[in-house]
Amino acid sequence: MKLNNMTRRLIGVFLRFTDAAAIAGAAGAAVSLGAIPILVLAEIFTRTTLGLSLGVSWEYATYFMSLVFLLGAAFTLRTGGHIRVSVLPLGANKSAAVTVEFISSSVGATMAVFLAMALSDLAWHSFIRGVVSATPAQTPLFLPMAGAAIGAWLLALQMAARVVSVLARVPVESEAPDADKMSIHEPPQ
Repeated sequence: MKLNNMTRRLIGVFLRFTDAAAIAGAAGAAVSLGAIPILVLAEIFTRTTLGLSLGVSWEYATYFMSLVFLLGAAFTLRTGGHIRVSVLPLGANKSAAVTVEFISSSVGATMAVFLAMALSDLAWHSFIRGVVSATPAQTPLFLPMAGAAIGAWLLALQMAARVVSVLARVPVESEAPDADKMSIHEPPQ
């Protein structure tokens, strides 16, 4: 499929936007991951020194862990950090490989949109109903649910970018910014 210059530019803008969104999600995942040991250490410190519990550390650590998984998923997909299982031995058959990539990416995008819609609906209804956690903190549950929904939307966007990349015949994965250039199979020099 031959693309004109305007279409190529639009695809480039879309792919740069999805990359930036994935990087923002990864930054949120990194902050969430960093918050977990801080919460746990604060809990340990207050229990050993003050003899009391913070009451929110384990609950919030759980929320942060869900954010780590979902906010980081788009970046992981874009940089090829996901687990990929190849069932079909496509080898040198480039046309078949592109077709399988298109179909699998389209199915993945559909599933990611379904997940994002379901999590968004869950967060919205939690907000409307004023649902809070059953813990003493009574955290409004729409907050962690909204974070999870944002991560799912980022994943859906990245899956859509993968479909567009296949159609435009550009690489579906890119190297992570500042990625370590050493392969895990090569010994350090």
